[in-house]
Amino acid sequence: MNKSYRIDNRKIALLFQGLLESREIVFEDPDFVAGVFTADRLEKFDIADHVIAALAKKAGCLKTVTFDQQAARYIPGMELLA
Repeated sequence: MNKSYRIDNRKIALLFQGLLESREIVFEDPDFVAGVFTADRLEKFDIADHVIAALAKKAGCLKTVTFDQQAARYIPGMELLA
């Protein structure tokens, strides 16, 4: 769930799926966006963490460090900065 606005991640994912299907909006990399919003366990973690990890992976990074213990534990490519 988005902590700032208290919007459920599933609702955000559905919104982006609708935007991806729209003819009026063009994404630079629609496959990337679709992949982020179909990620496993998306509903349990901050979407921003998923996007950060996916962008880092796309850029060739082996890992992304974070202070977020849950993100480090459950999001592939994230590692806790100790």
